[in-house]
Amino acid sequence: MSFIHHPAFQSVALPLLLTLVLTGLLGGLQAPARNRWWAMGAAIALLLSYVLLPGYDWPATARAHKLPWIVLGGTSLAAAWLLFGTSRPNRWTPWAMSSALWATACVWLMGNAAQWIHSTLGTLAGAAVLALLLITKPGASLNPHGHAGASSLTTASIHGIATAGALTVAALGLAAVAAGSGSLLQAQLAMMLAVVTAVPGLWAWLRSASGLTIAPAALLPLGLSWLAIAYAMAVPGPSESGRVAIMALAFAAPALVNRSSLAARRPRWAPLVAALLAAVPVLVSLAWLLLGDAAASGGAGFSSDAEGDLYYQPTWQ
Repeated sequence: MSFIHHPAFQSVALPLLLTLVLTGLLGGLQAPARNRWWAMGAAIALLLSYVLLPGYDWPATARAHKLPWIVLGGTSLAAAWLLFGTSRPNRWTPWAMSSALWATACVWLMGNAAQWIHSTLGTLAGAAVLALLLITKPGASLNPHGHAGASSLTTASIHGIATAGALTVAALGLAAVAAGSGSLLQAQLAMMLAVVTAVPGLWAWLRSASGLTIAPAALLPLGLSWLAIAYAMAVPGPSESGRVAIMALAFAAPALVNRSSLAARRPRWAPLVAALLAAVPVLVSLAWLLLGDAAASGGAGFSSDAEGDLYYQPTWQ
């Protein structure tokens, strides 16, 4: 059973299998519950993946062990949103509640009182990211030629798929930067997030005729996971914070595409264009790492007990 602790199984195979199974099961629900809940399979799969790495330890003192609990809080809030939300919810209320949860997480992630400036900036930046993830406008149905009509595609569904694509790209960027900075644990956790986010995004995009949409609530726990990993990566200093800040610009790509005429004229291509736009700041961040101070960051956010060992177990910080 040694394969269980192999990074490829922990980071890719297990999250992929769990997400496919859970989204498939929830996708079998009757409409309209199916559209509200099916993408939540990704968040549940991420929580189950965390059982193996980094594990649910309490009390959690290391940032790595705080991450699952933060995502669990986000999943609970998202579930409450889906259960008790009205047919015409206030778009700002879920964002305000999510931002309050993230602000609490920032305080918890803060290693010491000297990091209060970092925590404050992280709270503000996280609130902006959550706004891009959660605040959407319902739109008319679109046919492949961009005219309103009876179709499974809507501007809201396009935005959901595009946002999942941007989040996947941003998570892959975190994984690459973490690996380049010497933190395999950070890279693995970011890769888990990328895998579970890509599944519903690709599923809804490739099977657009099924009418599946990605509810903003389903993106909340995934977005919190990205923010928590990014926060840990940004702690060491200005260079690390700058790289993470540039990478966060990827979340603006879906809004830009959704506001353009492309979403109306070529709705099938809009999510792909959003993912490509999201890759631009990610590549800039990676170039900064490769061309600048690649050796300056040693993965201070999370730690391993065997530097350079690909089969380590995470330790407490």
